[in-house]
Amino acid sequence: MTLAPTRDLQSMQQQAADCLAGYAEANLLNHPDLDALIAHLRAYPDSGETMALPAWDQAGSELQIAGRGDLLPPSLLGQIATDKHEELNDLICSCVEVGIADLYGATTDVPDQMLARALAILQRNIPQQT
Repeated sequence: MTLAPTRDLQSMQQQAADCLAGYAEANLLNHPDLDALIAHLRAYPDSGETMALPAWDQAGSELQIAGRGDLLPPSLLGQIATDKHEELNDLICSCVEVGIADLYGATTDVPDQMLARALAILQRNIPQQT
């Protein structure tokens, strides 16, 4: 019997946080609530700390920018072109979903899909090397 490799959601969540930080840098976004979300995503508990996951999830839901469909603060949206507002919201929600999609249930491919989505958004926004 061959076992499927175990996904490292902590590593995936770190990548998602890096995507969000990279997007913020590429678009010159500077906002303390966005910084707080990035720090929270980077603090995803180790897979051995299963009791810490609900507390991490709860703390994330209490952030000013929680990435759970809430409106983004005007002070953040004012730093980016109007035509990028939806993209920014999509990126934030995708990055958050990486860590919470499978938090309380079966293993799905949603974290993989959300990370791929975040990476694609970042790729569209970083200057291309020539």
